[in-house]
Amino acid sequence: MPAIQDRAPSDVLRRRRIGIALVACVAVGIVCFFTLRSSEPEYGGKPLSRWVEQLYTNYPRVDAEARDALRAMGGQPAVRYLARIVDHAPSAWRLRLASMTGDIPFINRLFGVATFDRLFAAKVLAEIGPMAKSAIPVLERATKDADRSLSVAARAALIRIRGESIDSHVAIYRQLDTASAAQTVFLLMELGPYARPALPAILEGMQSTNHRVRYLASKALPMIGYESPEYVPPLQRLLSDPNELVRWQAMDSLAHFGPLAKAAIPQARQFLNDTNSLVRASALLFFDKVLSDEEFSAVRDEVVRATQDADSTVSQMAQLVLSRRPHGNSGNVTNR
Repeated sequence: MPAIQDRAPSDVLRRRRIGIALVACVAVGIVCFFTLRSSEPEYGGKPLSRWVEQLYTNYPRVDAEARDALRAMGGQPAVRYLARIVDHAPSAWRLRLASMTGDIPFINRLFGVATFDRLFAAKVLAEIGPMAKSAIPVLERATKDADRSLSVAARAALIRIRGESIDSHVAIYRQLDTASAAQTVFLLMELGPYARPALPAILEGMQSTNHRVRYLASKALPMIGYESPEYVPPLQRLLSDPNELVRWQAMDSLAHFGPLAKAAIPQARQFLNDTNSLVRASALLFFDKVLSDEEFSAVRDEVVRATQDADSTVSQMAQLVLSRRPHGNSGNVTNR
């Protein structure tokens, strides 16, 4: 009996401690909710993050409606929101929550879980342009970030916001076989059409005797000049390059030109038989981005055969391409 009586107070004390801990957790949760929640700006009934998703639906092209919406949101609330994302790496718990609640918009918005990261926030500030001048100090700090992609995106955003000339960067790129030129080409790619003055130098790079220079130049060309059909033939010539990495990148880059690259259809069909799996996969991606449904019917049988490719990357790409076309359900592909 005394033993039971001795345990009773300890049980009560333990329950009290648990109760106090629960109350403390609730209190901390409430504080976190009101201090960490950020109000995401909206436009036209859609949150900023949804406009960002729409902006890059057909990358490297930017969606005009989304671009205009983001610029219309370019007031200080939107710029401050984006600058805050660029300036602060999200905590581990917030990243975990974002991955767990991606399909639950209410929870995402309730706790202010960003659906895009620092890199895309910097890209959006670049699209907003001069109206994002208040974000310059944040972007300047981001140029020193250890994340190379973020650093380059921040540099590009600063150039576009300030309206700077890119002549000095083009001059560095013209030193084609140097490490500085290789680094600069990524900045030019990030600048997109803003870097059009660099296109003559990019074309020079595509004729370099160094296959690495040709590869990077062919990668950069569509990022900058995807709306200009005159840049399709130089890429077509690289489809016969002796280096398979260059051939793969040339075909991949042609896909970014969309219907403007239809002249390369015969070569794309030949690429389905290339010994390199990446080259074969790039041909499938080309069909997906370049051909209308009617035009696709001419290559459907070849794409169906590609679903039986020994390389899983190629076979899965073929199934994906077919799933996007009428009567192209990938579940029926292997039975044809």
